[in-house]
Amino acid sequence: DPSPSAHRRVLLQQAVKLQEPTDVLVMDREFTVGQVQAAGATVWVTRLLKNMTARRADPPPYGGRGRPGKYGDLVRPLARRRKGQEIAATEPDQVITWSEYGNDGDRTLRAELWTKLVLPDAAPGSPTFTVVAIYDPAYTEPLLVATPLALTPQVLRELYRDRWPVEQI
Repeated sequence: DPSPSAHRRVLLQQAVKLQEPTDVLVMDREFTVGQVQAAGATVWVTRLLKNMTARRADPPPYGGRGRPGKYGDLVRPLARRRKGQEIAATEPDQVITWSEYGNDGDRTLRAELWTKLVLPDAAPGSPTFTVVAIYDPAYTEPLLVATPLALTPQVLRELYRDRWPVEQI
């Protein structure tokens, strides 16, 4: 199969196979959370599309009437517009801010975290991951990443920034 999707699937499987215990796979938006999980990766960070959605791993508590819920609530990390309508973002589970000192002066960064998420169509008991939106005043849009690892937003940002030198035109 010469298609780009087949090439990405084989590339991802090979990367997982060659991964050392101390390696973290850091990927761009071309590799979705579903593809990474299907390849068997357990230590990874991937950038997400701005319109991504996920579900809470745990269903909401039973309300006393009807059939109990099987799936968790839908989570949308970033607000967006569709057909002229604003679709609101889901409130984060945690917000972290920190200051960074660099050549261009002091700046405050903010990260919003959503934890214990699964893919929207995942069966109950599927592997969970965390989504982090990192807002940097130097950029107009946040960096949206997912990982199954318990890493701080600062570490996630630095891991992803380490791959930027390879993204050349």
